[in-house]
Amino acid sequence: MPAIRQKPILGHGYLASTFVQFQVNAVSWAAPHLHNGFVEVLYNNGLIGFIPLLLINFVIVRNLIEVLRRVPSTDAIYRVGAGSLALYAHLLLNGLFNASFGGRVRPPFILLLSLVLVSNKLLELVPRPQRATPYTT
Repeated sequence: MPAIRQKPILGHGYLASTFVQFQVNAVSWAAPHLHNGFVEVLYNNGLIGFIPLLLINFVIVRNLIEVLRRVPSTDAIYRVGAGSLALYAHLLLNGLFNASFGGRVRPPFILLLSLVLVSNKLLELVPRPQRATPYTT
């Protein structure tokens, strides 16, 4: 955390966590990443990288929950939305214990980005709820 506080806005640079053992005196072990996707992004890219990552996660969850609310559970879109939400949960849990979306662009990170597109498309396919119009006489 002290190293993150040194450069909170821009971070230390792309893949800087690969060399964290040489940059931080308290670290005496060699590791290819920081073992947490959020901390990895915060250390490498600072708030400029961390805020978009939070927005990506927020958009995915918001879109998929909205899809599940609007569609009956017997619909195929509901099943795709539920499966996408399960896939997102897996990526999120994996990202908490691995740098799956924090270091290099690897398949889990691309999958996270693709879930943004899938959730947006599913939300477009679902009919919008009808607004109640006031009764006029």
